[in-house]
Amino acid sequence: ADTGKYKDVKNLNNTEEIKNNETVDLSISHFTNKVFEFGSSTHFTDECDFYFECDCCSGDLIFNSDSTFYAIDYCMSDQSISEGNYAIRDNMLILKYSGVCVSEKYNWENEMDTSAIDYFIKDTINAPLNIEFYAQFCNDKLKLVYENESKKSFVIESKKPYKESINHLSSKGFIQRIKSLKTNIQNVHNTIKNISVNEPTIIIFEFDSAEIEKVKQIDGEDNFYTAMDDLMLYNAQLLEKADSLKIPVIYEQNNTINLEHNKTSYLISKDSLESVYTYIHFDGNQFKVKDLFQLLDEIK
Repeated sequence: ADTGKYKDVKNLNNTEEIKNNETVDLSISHFTNKVFEFGSSTHFTDECDFYFECDCCSGDLIFNSDSTFYAIDYCMSDQSISEGNYAIRDNMLILKYSGVCVSEKYNWENEMDTSAIDYFIKDTINAPLNIEFYAQFCNDKLKLVYENESKKSFVIESKKPYKESINHLSSKGFIQRIKSLKTNIQNVHNTIKNISVNEPTIIIFEFDSAEIEKVKQIDGEDNFYTAMDDLMLYNAQLLEKADSLKIPVIYEQNNTINLEHNKTSYLISKDSLESVYTYIHFDGNQFKVKDLFQLLDEIK
């Protein structure tokens, strides 16, 4: 057996550190049009490289000349591509993830049915995230370090060609898909209606007439009107109760609304809704979507 490939992996979460680590005065030129590899410190070797025993531990960072980057997470046959902007502040590298992610997932049915598609593509919008790294040299290679109370991760310069890495993402359609996702997000934000509340409030997020017609077509008119009769009955009870308790009620039909109170906010879009009425209760501290019957029981 070839035992030479099983390198001595040094756990850098302990007090022992790889020697010759020197601090670096970072500049954008350290990253422009370069590829770095990232992983946990437990997979980092004395040769200032990674050795991965599993298939879900590694990834690449591709830095572009316009201060944007792509992060690729590998897991067996799957890969997920995120993107964002990078900057240097106080000699730290700051990765600002936009939250946009495109994933390519292997279709395991393909193992049994070769006529099935090979991969599924999934789009995800996550919360934006900033990650900060400090830098060192390790055997003349730039090493970036991220650590918190529970883990320590490294990013190390790679020999992978930049153009080849970018061409791979482009040929697979990942870059264009990410750009389209970002455009869609921007369009949504451009149509957001901000609503500020300063006291306990009920917001009724309702479908407009065109959206109601679509529901009718899906449910059938008889079923729709039967359900609406019940809904309007209990909705009237809610309005009566809110009025007696002097709780304001706001009706809103805008496609996307952002509810705000001091530093608390709640963004909701009709794309995620299925009901003609969606009830959001602000109890003075936080916004929560509530079932109509639950809301009737709760407000006092």
